[in-house]
Amino acid sequence: MKHRRPALVIFDWNGTKVLDLHAAHEASCAILRMCGIETPLDHDTHFRSVARRGNWHDVFAEHNVTLSKDEIIERYIKTYLEHAVGLPLRENAASLIEQLHMSSVHVRILTAAREQLAVPVMEACGLFELIPKEHMLFHVEDKVAGMQHLIRELRVAPKDVCAVGDMPSDARAAASAGIRPIAIANPCIPRDVFEDVRELHYFALDFYGVEAAIY
Repeated sequence: MKHRRPALVIFDWNGTKVLDLHAAHEASCAILRMCGIETPLDHDTHFRSVARRGNWHDVFAEHNVTLSKDEIIERYIKTYLEHAVGLPLRENAASLIEQLHMSSVHVRILTAAREQLAVPVMEACGLFELIPKEHMLFHVEDKVAGMQHLIRELRVAPKDVCAVGDMPSDARAAASAGIRPIAIANPCIPRDVFEDVRELHYFALDFYGVEAAIY
């Protein structure tokens, strides 16, 4: 089904624009080791749990991590950046952003990631050459509210907005905000976690598929 050109496309960051979930996994394991928990997290079980809940921090509660929030954040960011800085943007991601700009489509990044976690990776992969930092919202705990804020700020109709993310929670947030959800496959996320996401408009295997879904 063809759609008219959108007025706004909202992109998630982690796992959507850059494949960084292995870095997030290493950061989670580092926190457990700080607490004397040496049993490594199983990749599939870990990512499946995160994908269904949309929350990385639940894994620490499951393992009775007693560190303070500040201690968790400090260690997590340090380890994550050791593994994530230098990762490239996903194939065709940059070309699609440029195409959207040429079509006068607003492009925004909306992410739950803290600025100090995301910005070094964004700088290294050249994202700021494509999307200015002032067009990004960081540490968004309520993505529905964040999307609605962008709709109001840019004065666009929800039906003319697409949101692209790699998690079921991204698709559900978009649908709740009244906009069109597009999922992009992430090699670390089992595809079957999307089976009960009735709100999903389109599941793309890569950014070529995202381009087709948008236009």
